[in-house]
Amino acid sequence: MSYIVQVGLWMLLITVVTVAVTVCSGYQTAKLTSSVALTIRERLYASVQGFSLQEYRQFGHSTLLTRTTNDVQQVQTILSLLLKTMLLAPMMFIGAFILSVTKNLTLSFILIAPLPIIILIVIWFAKKRRYVVCLLTKKSRPIEPDTS
Repeated sequence: MSYIVQVGLWMLLITVVTVAVTVCSGYQTAKLTSSVALTIRERLYASVQGFSLQEYRQFGHSTLLTRTTNDVQQVQTILSLLLKTMLLAPMMFIGAFILSVTKNLTLSFILIAPLPIIILIVIWFAKKRRYVVCLLTKKSRPIEPDTS
């Protein structure tokens, strides 16, 4: 078997495995985020069921409906994106590092060298995000009584 055919079959095998892992990862992520969203909705529903009539009237139908649907869906979407990113990025880095070590040791050091800088940038963005979220939380209006 020629070298080109052998490398081509190897690449095809890696592609098939990657597709299978991606499909399984997507399925597991969807399953997990759906169960988290279901749990949040159940707890929210149980909490709303415990409201007195005065509390129920204070919040109103539209606010409670938004909290149980839109807000939970946003949490589910963010969790899904986070899980996909948190699982994919390290695996891609490890794969790239292994391939670079097998090809050229100097190349692997080029990949490792900027890693502390990348980590510091991620930490800086996380701290900045925390500040922005706190600022937005303070500025966002609280749950207001329904006027309808």
